[in-house]
Amino acid sequence: MSKVTVALGSFTLGVLIMFLFGNHTSIFVQSASAQKMIALAGEPTIPPLHGTISSVVIENFTQPLDGLDCKDCVFKNVTFEYSGGAYKLVNAHISTPMHVVLKGAAANTVGLLAFVESLNASTKPKPLQPNAPLFRTAENTQTITVDFISPYGQP
Repeated sequence: MSKVTVALGSFTLGVLIMFLFGNHTSIFVQSASAQKMIALAGEPTIPPLHGTISSVVIENFTQPLDGLDCKDCVFKNVTFEYSGGAYKLVNAHISTPMHVVLKGAAANTVGLLAFVESLNASTKPKPLQPNAPLFRTAENTQTITVDFISPYGQP
């Protein structure tokens, strides 16, 4: 047998073994979606608060909570929409019913907490609807006055 035949046979056998059993780096370009997945990995950024508003009465309205900076505001029968951003409600007067619609990062957080709680309880977690907001309601018979400030995204 010639040296060329042995070398070519050895190379071919090595290639076959690597494709079947070994780890190898792809020689093909990855798809754009795979590259985005790697680039998007990490902690989401929280946009800063918008300008402060004062002494506003919001009633029977859907109010986005992300970026809201409100002092001495009154909320009556309000639905807050929340996606995980910063908020700052100082001396806020809140009358119930109050509804919260959780979307985006906030809904993901609730899903993760439910998963952890199910692990602690040794139960199977309840599946969540993909890309669907989560609804929560608070009922009370009185108006409360609170300072309600997010822990992240503050100046």
